[in-house]
Amino acid sequence: MCRLIPAGRRNVTLVVRLDAIGDFFLWLQSGALDISRYARNSGRRAVLVANRSWADYARQIGLWDDVIGVDTRRLMWSPVYRLRVFGRIRALGAEVLIQPRPARVFLQEDALARVSGAELRIGSAGTLLNLTPRQRSFGNRYYDRLIGVDETWGIHESVRNHQFVLALTGGPSTPFPLASDPGGRPNDAVVVVLGAGDPGRVWPLEKLAKLVRHIRDRHPSLSILLLGVSADRALAKSLEEVAGIDLENRVGEATFQQYVDAIAGSRLVICNDSSAYHIAMALGKSVLCFFGGGHPGWFVPYPANGRYSNRAVAVNVPMDCYGCNWNCRYPRAAGGAFRCVEAISTDVAIASSESLLST
Repeated sequence: MCRLIPAGRRNVTLVVRLDAIGDFFLWLQSGALDISRYARNSGRRAVLVANRSWADYARQIGLWDDVIGVDTRRLMWSPVYRLRVFGRIRALGAEVLIQPRPARVFLQEDALARVSGAELRIGSAGTLLNLTPRQRSFGNRYYDRLIGVDETWGIHESVRNHQFVLALTGGPSTPFPLASDPGGRPNDAVVVVLGAGDPGRVWPLEKLAKLVRHIRDRHPSLSILLLGVSADRALAKSLEEVAGIDLENRVGEATFQQYVDAIAGSRLVICNDSSAYHIAMALGKSVLCFFGGGHPGWFVPYPANGRYSNRAVAVNVPMDCYGCNWNCRYPRAAGGAFRCVEAISTDVAIASSESLLST
């Protein structure tokens, strides 16, 4: 493709960010605004290549002149779709490409950098979370400038985003002021977000049922709203049955904007290590998050720097195997939680929720 399709020049800066929803909200508070300003330098158009799951939301906030949504799964596994995306990126004629994701993926960000044809390609030197050393060495060839970030386990992703911005622009990153519509809710809802992308990272249903029953008994004036993706519908039904109480179940029904707005209008968010946690942190909400030891400190908990919510409790049970990158060495039931997630106590969760609801 690089040989057959010449790269024209159309005064475009291409920003590539293909990670998940939670990563996007984290990035909004630690570099997206500054990279957008840098991309528009000298009158260039800023075009964001985004994960399709949040591309529509990115269009609405106005940081970029255009947003191209990419289905990352199809990009990896569908040759026809991959060629179509590559052709579109190549045809943009970008002068500059910026790839700020630390946990870059060789067949995604690196491949797009290669095919872009940009005169200047700036990328994060990255980490080995999603790359082998060989892949990183090979992928480095597709960038003209690499910006190093701290690869230490336990360093939060927001810190790496700050480091990239500082090296790129010479100044600190600036948080993006998020706007949302709570949808008329009078801040009286406890939002419970199910799922976490992997069943192993989901706090056990029986424990969650005890927690929501406790909240209903102690705080009867609060509504309890269930949210999640379509794949979580069975889990939501089971939770209602085990808890034995009426819950407002909108799992698989809310649009992405409604999902964000519900979190914005909540009294408390209860979730696993998922997008809900990062959205709540960006919006400054009270949030109770259950997390395990796959990559502790990388995404959860956040550093106390005044930029994110100061009403967050992230609960876990430290184990000597922390840092496994979710390659768990312990056996578990099919569809069950990893041992470090399963071990989180209901009593601790109840005490944490009471502390958050009292503030």
